[in-house]
Amino acid sequence: ILIHYCSRLHLALIGLIRMSEYCEPSSPIHLAPKELVGWLASQWRDSVSIPDSPYRLPMLVTMGTRPEARTVVLRQAQENPLEIHFHTDLRSAKVAQLRASPGCLLAWYDPQTRLQLQAWGHARLHAGYTTARWQLFPHPAHNVLQYGQVPPPGTPISGPVAPASPEKESGWTNFCVGIVRISQIELLQLSREGNIRCRLEPTNSAWTKSWIAP
Repeated sequence: ILIHYCSRLHLALIGLIRMSEYCEPSSPIHLAPKELVGWLASQWRDSVSIPDSPYRLPMLVTMGTRPEARTVVLRQAQENPLEIHFHTDLRSAKVAQLRASPGCLLAWYDPQTRLQLQAWGHARLHAGYTTARWQLFPHPAHNVLQYGQVPPPGTPISGPVAPASPEKESGWTNFCVGIVRISQIELLQLSREGNIRCRLEPTNSAWTKSWIAP
């Protein structure tokens, strides 16, 4: 009898373990609007100092003669107003596209929690004065190479490394800070029990949340 009950207990434990493997992690998508926006802002802020964070490298989508997407590094974030900062070369195609049409889309995906995030907003570009200089200063060695290259981004070159200018200020001349103010957010929680999707939009001084079909 003891062996029989031990066997049944063993099978029950195996069943619980297997069930736990299929349980979705608790999703922030169920938070109230204010708390959800606060959670997003904290993920973005924390990602600045966490290289492996899924929120550190969003995909930035802009519109030129065709849609273009590229990964940018999130450099700074704040909650009120809800904004994120990224760095780029002033001569890059995305700068020209954002100058012509400031509207853009940022997208993230967290493979651990299976949460997809899209944020729409308008970008402001800062170059040549205090906002840009302040953000360039902490990374001088990196920026000499990154922003001091002679040919503009996208120019054909003869080898894998672009030649850099010997002038110390060349990186500063080409450096640009992009600041995107978020005006709408959509979250999609992928789940085996059924996907869940919501939209966040600012109304006066608060954010509202509405459920939408996934």
